[in-house]
Order: sequence, then C-alpha cells, then structure tokens
Amino acid sequence: MKRLGFCLLSFVVVFGFLAKRADAQSPDYFNGLYAGFFTGYVGVDDNFDDTIGSANFDMEGWINGLTVGYNHKQDRFLIGVEVDGSILEAGDRLACPGGGTCEVELSWLGTARGRVGYLFGDQLEYALYVTGGVAVVGVGFSANLAPGSPFHYHETGYVIGGGGEAYLFDTSWISTKVEYLYIDFGDGKTSATGTTTAASLDLNMHILKVGLNLHF
Repeated sequence: MKRLGFCLLSFVVVFGFLAKRADAQSPDYFNGLYAGFFTGYVGVDDNFDDTIGSANFDMEGWINGLTVGYNHKQDRFLIGVEVDGSILEAGDRLACPGGGTCEVELSWLGTARGRVGYLFGDQLEYALYVTGGVAVVGVGFSANLAPGSPFHYHETGYVIGGGGEAYLFDTSWISTKVEYLYIDFGDGKTSATGTTTAASLDLNMHILKVGLNLHF
C-alpha cells in the first residue's frame, strides 16, 4: 500500500508540473473534468447474526484509491459528479456463534456520487460541499466449520458525506480535499457458519480521507 501511495503521488506531482508549464489556457476553478487519488482511514461496524447467536466484527484499516469527476460552476454554487475506486485493508476475526472461527475481510470499494457545494474566496477557489450516491464493497467471509468456506461476494448500499476542497500553489491545476463518508450496506446474507445454514451481516462504514486532484 505504501508503494501504491508513492506511485500515485508521483503521478500527480509530475503531471501537475507538466500541466502548469503547458501552453493551454488554465482551467477555471471548479469547472470541468478532474482526476486524482486519495488515501485515508476506514472504520467498519459489522453486526453478525445467525440462528445460534450474534457477534460484532470491529474493523479498521486504510483505504487508497483513484477518483474521476466533473464540476459545473454556477455563480457561487458547485454541482458535480464523482466516481472512485479503492483498495481496502480492513478485517477482523472472532469466535463464530455456532462454533469455530469466523473472519471478515473487505478488499475493495467503489462509489458513484453527486456533489453540491458553495464556493468562496477572492477567486472562488475554496469549496464546502455535501455528497451522496451509491457504493459497492467486496467482502470476503470465512468460517473454519463452514463447508465451501471462504466466500467472496459484494454488497451494495448508499453513501452520504461532505468535505472541503481548495486549490494549491496559486494554480488552477491542482486542488486538495478532505472528505468524510458514511456508507450503510444494510443486511446482507452469507453462507453457512458453524452449524447454521445462513447468517446476516449488517455492514456500516466510516471513511475519512484526504486527496489531490488534477484539473483539466
């Protein structure tokens, strides 16, 4: 993960430098296409229930990913769309209610969201925004007493959040953002654990991340 983060940072720095030296006219603040990367912290609460009993997976870890989006500026208001994909490092292991050991691991996450915000500053180079949309996460579940374990599947849910974004280095090419997201995947079904035939995973996720965007 550290190597991935270093490569992504190098990508943004190099292309930001080239963009700043380009002959093309600089893009307007918060108007047009952008792409970038982010890194951050993820905390997960996964309530596990089956016919024998219940347990609680308490997971936390790191998230690293790429973002593509589009901004439209109308006076002091920002309207945009954003799609991102990321790699997760979050998991937990505990005793299954039906016996044996259960383990959950989250490996990837994708979101598609809209953004609505307010712009301020002398050149409208700062933004505060709210965001919301849909999210999909990759889940790996294993239980040492379950036939056919481990199981890999995905869950779909909704995402809401907000953040702030500002342009850097006195240029309209590069901005940085800080963002919080809450994701609720609801109850999902997985396969046998211990002596049971089905289980329910109620998955909620909190993400705090920072990122750099390159604007075109």
